[in-house]
Amino acid sequence: MEKIYFKEEQSLRNSPVMWILFVTFFVVAAISGWGLYQQVVLEKPFGNLPTSNVHLELVFALPLIVMIVVMFLVSRIRLVTIINEKGIRFGFTTLTNQKFIAKVVLSSFGVNFLGRRTFKMGQNFVSKEEIGKYEIRKYKAFLEFGGWGYRRSGQKLFSKEKAGIAFTVNGNQGLQLYLTTQAKILIGTQEPEGVKRAMKKLMNEGGITNV
Repeated sequence: MEKIYFKEEQSLRNSPVMWILFVTFFVVAAISGWGLYQQVVLEKPFGNLPTSNVHLELVFALPLIVMIVVMFLVSRIRLVTIINEKGIRFGFTTLTNQKFIAKVVLSSFGVNFLGRRTFKMGQNFVSKEEIGKYEIRKYKAFLEFGGWGYRRSGQKLFSKEKAGIAFTVNGNQGLQLYLTTQAKILIGTQEPEGVKRAMKKLMNEGGITNV
């Protein structure tokens, strides 16, 4: 049985990603509602290429249904971080399936190649021997990674420095890992002090200290 120093689960339900989806949904719903009202109730053709009422209803209904499904799936996704005596396990998982995989919604992002390691949206493990140094730091989601969620290697805005890969949900605090392979990984957290204590235990046990 592995000794667990820290475990955290962060839901996308309260993340900026979900708020963006909500706003998009209401904008689409408002446009759809107005279009139907104008054509069905006021009997004025909607748009430059008017169509039948039934066809218009289908055209407006399908995007709304898709968005409802997407919001439901996103609300079921969590970022799970576990720090134990051997290393750090992290990735996105669904509430309905505790395997580390974010199905359907996040699968299109694929994997990310950094150094000799491959990091995916699902289960990832970094051993303490692979960690060159680490820090608990504040990050700027949009400037460094273009937002929250699973973000692959890219260049920071207004900088030539590579941002690395990020697993974030909300906020601006994270565990920054600098691996011996030159890869950089940022894992967002809402409990920076807990992560800090766990990392001290992990690295000291392996004879490695934070730089």
